[in-house]
Amino acid sequence: MNMKKIFIMLCGLFLIGLLVGCDNKESTTSTGITTLSSGNISTTPTIDNENTTVFQSVTTTDLITSTEPIITSTEPIITSTESISTTESMTSTESTMGVTTSTDGSSLKTEELPIHSSYYGNTNGNANNQGLVLYDSENKLHYYALGPIVYSYDPATDETAVLFNLSDGGHIRNLCLSDTHLYFVSTLDSWVMRYNLTTKEITTVSELETHFISRYDDYVYFDSIDPDYYGQIVRGIKIYRHDTGSFLSGFSSGISSLNISGTKVLYIQDYGTRIQLASSTFVGKTTEANFDEQGFSEIMEMHMIKDSYVDGRTYAFIANTNEESSIYLYNSDTGLQSVVQSNGLHSLNSDGSNLYFINSGAIYRVDLATQNTEKIVDVESTSKYIYVINYWLYFSNAELSMLYRIDPDTQEVEALNRNE
Repeated sequence: MNMKKIFIMLCGLFLIGLLVGCDNKESTTSTGITTLSSGNISTTPTIDNENTTVFQSVTTTDLITSTEPIITSTEPIITSTESISTTESMTSTESTMGVTTSTDGSSLKTEELPIHSSYYGNTNGNANNQGLVLYDSENKLHYYALGPIVYSYDPATDETAVLFNLSDGGHIRNLCLSDTHLYFVSTLDSWVMRYNLTTKEITTVSELETHFISRYDDYVYFDSIDPDYYGQIVRGIKIYRHDTGSFLSGFSSGISSLNISGTKVLYIQDYGTRIQLASSTFVGKTTEANFDEQGFSEIMEMHMIKDSYVDGRTYAFIANTNEESSIYLYNSDTGLQSVVQSNGLHSLNSDGSNLYFINSGAIYRVDLATQNTEKIVDVESTSKYIYVINYWLYFSNAELSMLYRIDPDTQEVEALNRNE
């Protein structure tokens, strides 16, 4: 009887020992990864004072943001044979100027990018670079202006033809295409005119001095100077209805770097430090991004690269501080990032994957995925304005009297000559 009690007592102690051992084990998933309570938003492994691994929870209330200006490298861009100076997070390579082909080895000359659409008269980047070149996505043609002549170029056949010749003595800029007309500005008096693609007739649309044209659907945007707007000389955006041939009554002044994304317009107000957002008729204005506390004196150029419901809107802009100019990338979801600093930056443009710009005698591009920056080609110090037509690049000089084209397959630079 006593032996039976002793046996039962020993069994009981053995069971208690097993239960205690189970309580000391960590909870694990089937893959062996330590799991945490569902209330943790994100975790970071740290080491406590007893040298055991623990996890520190981070919630949105723990995030600390800084209002200090971004600190970037003060090294200038070297444009001879040296690579471009970038921030530490970016690498830099020198362009080899080798042959560029598509991934399957075919030519890029006729490949199309989604940056072009018949809903728009030109891309935002081309329109903000004086609009000397555009792409006709319906007929697969390049249109470009050189002096008083507009040419069409077929990349499939490598043939160039004269579309029309302006006989009033002015040169042509600010090309903007619709389904039936090609809008442009004549430098003779800076009036807006349009060429009928069917009848070949040229008519005057606006006699106001105009410096920019862009279009979405039936709205054509003119950046014009009104000499008598309520008794004052005012520069602003007027909207012309392509379908009705009449102007809307609104007039929005002080707007620069106008970018269009469907029924939204994005711009800089009075060369300030904020990106503004409004409807297509400039109703419901709101601030998309405020850089007042970043130390910028003004934003000189702004280019919207991408507008995505998933990844937010992505912009590139050139901003001045008291000491230098810099190119920044800004995403409405992830924030601001410095790309490069120099006092010779201008002519932003993009193909959706790369950002292009000119700095003191060279054209550069930034790969937006890898953030690598490379020099594409050395150009004249007077070169200005970049145009992106699919995989082709065009660029001109400040006077708009010269135009060059870079072949996407060979990377050869061709000077386009006037041929009447």
